[in-house]
Amino acid sequence: MNCSIFAQKSEPVKEKLATGEARPPRWWGFFPLGILIWHSCNTIFYENPQYLLFVCYTANLLVAIGIICRWRLIFGMGFLWTVAALPLFIYDNSYESVSSTLAAILCRCTCMLFHVSGFIVGLLVLKFYRLPKFTWLAALGLGLALQVLARSFSDESLNINAAFRVYQGWEGVFSDYTVYTITMLLSFGISFILLQWGSNRLFGRKERK
Repeated sequence: MNCSIFAQKSEPVKEKLATGEARPPRWWGFFPLGILIWHSCNTIFYENPQYLLFVCYTANLLVAIGIICRWRLIFGMGFLWTVAALPLFIYDNSYESVSSTLAAILCRCTCMLFHVSGFIVGLLVLKFYRLPKFTWLAALGLGLALQVLARSFSDESLNINAAFRVYQGWEGVFSDYTVYTITMLLSFGISFILLQWGSNRLFGRKERK
C-alpha cells in the first residue's frame, strides 16, 4: 500500500494500514502546523518572541507532529494541553482590550485560529487513537519543563506560564505562590487523568499490542 503523506486514499476520512488498523490521515497534522507557523511569525514580528515559550505553542506543535508521525504519546501530550489552554485563552480575552491597529487585529485573529485549530483537529483524531497509559503524566512533565524554561529565559514582567507569580486575575484566590503552584499542578494532573480516561472510555478502543 502506498503510505506517502500526500497520497489520496480510497477512504477520505481514514486510511487503513496493512494490519487493518484505522489511523487519521497524516495531512490533518499540517492544518494546525500551518496555523502555528503563521501565528508564531505574527508573534515574533508584532508582539514578543518570548511568548513562544507559552505552553500552547508547544502543545499545538506536538499535536501536529503526533498526527504526521503517528506518535500517540506526542499527540496526546499536545492535545491535553490544547484542551487546558483553550479556556485560559477565552478567560484572557474576556478582560483584555484589543488595539485597533491592523497588526493587533491580525495577531488576535491568528491567535484564535491557533487555539481552536489544534483543539478541533485533536478531537477528530481522538476517535482513531487510544492515548497511552501515562500520557497525562508526560503532559504534566511537559508543563513543568516549560515553566522552568519560562522562568529561566523570559522576562519576569510577562509571567509566561505563571512561572513567577499567581496568574493574572487569580491574586484574590491565592495569596501564596507556592500554594497556587501546587494547586494548579494537582488540578491539571487530575484534569488530564479524567480527559485521558474519558477519551479512551468513550471510543472503546482496546490497547494496542
